[in-house]
Amino acid sequence: MGSAVICKCTLPSFVGFQSTSRPLRKQIKLSSTRKDGGRASRVAPRAGLEIDWSDPDTLIGVAGGVLGLLVGIGAPLFYISRDEKDEQKLEELRELNRQTFKETGEYLTEEEIKAFRQPRWTDRREFQDDD
Repeated sequence: MGSAVICKCTLPSFVGFQSTSRPLRKQIKLSSTRKDGGRASRVAPRAGLEIDWSDPDTLIGVAGGVLGLLVGIGAPLFYISRDEKDEQKLEELRELNRQTFKETGEYLTEEEIKAFRQPRWTDRREFQDDD
């Protein structure tokens, strides 16, 4: 036969809330005997988490979590790949500019550079130390 243990816990009162802490009661049934005939354990077995997948709030919460995880990981990876690609294009442009200078004695014009690589918003920024 199993014995019932009553766990008395209190909910914390958070700053800004006027509610008082109230007792939370939960009954946990413990097994009094083990299959191997040994002494009974006082640790309650872990119960599985029951999720109601038909609840729209649950579905929205899970979808938001998955979407947030994908965007949170995917957006930086996308920008890193774009930066690497831009760095490759920039290096090709520099090499082309060096070759043009060797052959003609003149560097590429601004129009030729813009035709090869569109300027990025970071190209127009002035980085200043305002300390």
